[in-house]
Amino acid sequence: MQELKCPNCGTIFEVDESDYARIVGQVRDKEFEVALRKKEEELTATSREFLKSALDKQKIEQERIILKANAEVSELKSKVDRFETEKKIAIMEAVSEKEKALQSQNEKINKLESDLVIKEKENELSVKTLKESYEQKLKDKDVQIEYYKDFKARQSTKMIGESLEQHCFNEFNKIRAIAFPNAYF
Repeated sequence: MQELKCPNCGTIFEVDESDYARIVGQVRDKEFEVALRKKEEELTATSREFLKSALDKQKIEQERIILKANAEVSELKSKVDRFETEKKIAIMEAVSEKEKALQSQNEKINKLESDLVIKEKENELSVKTLKESYEQKLKDKDVQIEYYKDFKARQSTKMIGESLEQHCFNEFNKIRAIAFPNAYF
């Protein structure tokens, strides 16, 4: 048997082996729990620090990834903007070419229309001139017919013969130099 002294009241009491083993077990269990709690707190603190550093590393990695993604996004945006600009320029060039071609076609159409109008005016003028010419010839013919009718009515047979003789003489003299180049009359 062992003697133990109470730390609070200071009385001494005896305990047998089984009680002593229980008390030692309690003390040991209490000390073990205290040591276990300390170790648990140390591990918790260590794990918190580890998790914090891991989170910090992960946060830094994510920020790096975000910066990289932002750089890629800005690069893609600049490519899209460049593509849009090139597309707009290509569209403007195509529209400009089409407008030039359309303007050229319109100029050709206008020229052809003006040429057509000029040709129509020339044709109208030509037709009008021909018509006036034929009307004048018809009038001249009618005047000549009237003249010959009047001439015939006024002339006697003798005068008709003399005028016929004079006419034949004039016609003969017109062609005499051509028909008889070597003849003397």
